Amino acid sequence: MKTTITAKSESHVIISYDDEDHSTESGTKRVTREFTRPARGGGYVIERLRNSETTQVCDKLCHRGSTLYCGENTPLVNIIRREYQAMRREEKRIANIY
Repeated sequence: MKTTITAKSESHVIISYDDEDHSTESGTKRVTREFTRPARGGGYVIERLRNSETTQVCDKLCHRGSTLYCGENTPLVNIIRREYQAMRREEKRIANIY
């Protein structure tokens, strides 16, 4: 399926994409992730997890590395789109090594 990035507001974004999952017949699984940042003043990007917990998000939408920061005047959707593309580029780079 196609990747969808939905901006619920300037500070709330939901992204859905297919990811590899060799345990399924299709070889992929649908992943949906939800991101926020403080509505006023900007701040660190937070991912809302399924169990109602949150975690800071880093480069390439990972949970390690440099924490993503989104300024007050920058739409969060721009940051998520940029980091999603970086994540996919990194996946392709690693796949080409093997």
